[in-house]
Amino acid sequence: MWAYPFALISLGALTLYQIYDIFFGSGSIVFIILTVVDIAILALIWREFQKVKTEGFYKKPVS
Repeated sequence: MWAYPFALISLGALTLYQIYDIFFGSGSIVFIILTVVDIAILALIWREFQKVKTEGFYKKPVS
């Protein structure tokens, strides 16, 4: 379970840097596209983390 918060924090920090660089740096179109992809990955990680927290990490099979 430690990997979800670590991934969110590290990728979130990178995304914040990318957003800063878009506005105050080069702001190339490729960098903007990669930032959008990173934000989508952050959303997927958050969604999976919430699912694991509510349902548990290991689901028992239905008998």
